[in-house]
Amino acid sequence: MKRIIVLMLILLAVSMMLATRATGYGISAPVTINTLLPPHDLLAEDMGGSVLLTWYPASMGTPDYFRVYGSNTPLVAGSFSLVGESFDPTFEDSDYIFSAYYVSSVYPQGESRPSNMAYVGRLQPVMVRLSLDNSSNSAMISWDRVREADSYLVYYSDNPNAVFPSQWSSPITIVDNQYIDPLSDRRFYKVMVRLSDRTLSTEPTLNQAKRK
Repeated sequence: MKRIIVLMLILLAVSMMLATRATGYGISAPVTINTLLPPHDLLAEDMGGSVLLTWYPASMGTPDYFRVYGSNTPLVAGSFSLVGESFDPTFEDSDYIFSAYYVSSVYPQGESRPSNMAYVGRLQPVMVRLSLDNSSNSAMISWDRVREADSYLVYYSDNPNAVFPSQWSSPITIVDNQYIDPLSDRRFYKVMVRLSDRTLSTEPTLNQAKRK
């Protein structure tokens, strides 16, 4: 009787091993997670013959350089191809044959994940109205709505002569036509509207708010 029980246990163990091999659930394969930080806030601007790409490096880590990828069918997997490389967070695509882009950072350890995707579209300045609320120490920036607008981008800086957009703040995307900023010191603002059609962009207008 004992021999029969031992034999049944052996057969049960063998059958479980065979089932595990058949289903593939026994041992999980190692999973590699890319922890290298990508660039962020990529913008693509139509320059009327070329596309100007600007972005911000990750806040941690120093990449050796950046890679730029482009596609005309961005929703299709594997459709992006390498456009070029840059040591600075800016790149001009003079061929102008792609409608969507992303960039990545290349570190000594390897290449980062992709940045956000940017589509080619026109950025146009809008005239800004500024009002200060001294009781709450805040500034309200407002502007007239643009009919063809996809969204608005608000930038700020404490230096009006800073290089735009790389030395200004990351863009704050607004779908409304106003933005309230809690002031800590003097700030200068630029507001751009992102349009859906393609035409040449001009220099953004400038306004400032100063804490009193």
